[in-house]
Amino acid sequence: MASASEPEHRVQGRAFPPHSAHETPATLVVAGDRVALIDAEGVPLLETTRREARAERALGDTERRVRLPDGATFLTRDDAALDAALPAPGGWLPALERADPLTMLSVVLACLAGAYVVVRWGLDLLVAAAVWMTPQTVAVAMDGGTMPLLDRVLFEQTAIPADRRAEVAALYAEVLAHGPPPRRGTEDRLLFRGMDGLPNAMALPGGTVIVTDELVRMLDDDADALAGVLAHEVAHVRERHGLHGLYRAVGLSVMVAVMAGETGPLLEEALLEGNVLLALAGTRAAEREADAGAVATIRAMGRDPEGLARFFDDMAARFGDGGGWSSTHPGSAERSATIREGL
Repeated sequence: MASASEPEHRVQGRAFPPHSAHETPATLVVAGDRVALIDAEGVPLLETTRREARAERALGDTERRVRLPDGATFLTRDDAALDAALPAPGGWLPALERADPLTMLSVVLACLAGAYVVVRWGLDLLVAAAVWMTPQTVAVAMDGGTMPLLDRVLFEQTAIPADRRAEVAALYAEVLAHGPPPRRGTEDRLLFRGMDGLPNAMALPGGTVIVTDELVRMLDDDADALAGVLAHEVAHVRERHGLHGLYRAVGLSVMVAVMAGETGPLLEEALLEGNVLLALAGTRAAEREADAGAVATIRAMGRDPEGLARFFDDMAARFGDGGGWSSTHPGSAERSATIREGL
């Protein structure tokens, strides 16, 4: 089929008829503008023009594909022969590979800007949707799986006397009665634990609120402050802040892993630090929202929100203000001032 002035190229491979998975050993023959597909016996299977035969670019070590008219396909692993016979058309990817440094920098900056937009707005929307779709029974199951781990690595058995625990439990029941109603399936419960001398309280997604012995002792003479702390933790449960934090952390971790890939430890460490800082912003917002919810509940109980402000003042005096750029909570002084501004 080739004239003396037209070199003929032959590429060995496999042919598939239109809309069929039946393969046939075949040779792609290209000479000038003519393209033919012949079987092992030299019988023509298809003839067309170079314009109608589209060779795809190489992708790793997979077979190269040539798309032919009417849906016929030719596959080969002989990249060199195919490139000589039917060079793959250019596109944005090969153009990018040949781009100058300024163009490459522009592409990198555009990718980073896109990632920021996804993290700043898209991730929050996905997290909100995931939280909305999560049944409360799943959150309760999370509590059941989390408490044994916390008891093993973080908490100790409580040493608070039974009569004092009963008083705190009664105050907790009062908070539940005057606060926002629970979601269906929530299992509100109050647990007492020791924590190596640290006054603390926390809420798990399913409704479990934990107070440490040290916190109870610290607020022995200030029922309003203790009610404020309990109302704060119940607000976390009602607003599902635990689930928000969990899904956001998982989403950020996945994004960091995708972005870091097989990079060196320095870049990966920087990306992971960015992950932490992004997660903190969401946590601080949740703390402020829980403070506002606690004040509303305390007022509904007929108690003084000043008690919660005093608690934050005491925490700042004992342990420092906290807060700042690298804290999961706003500063104690900021929180007490915000509460007093609303009184």
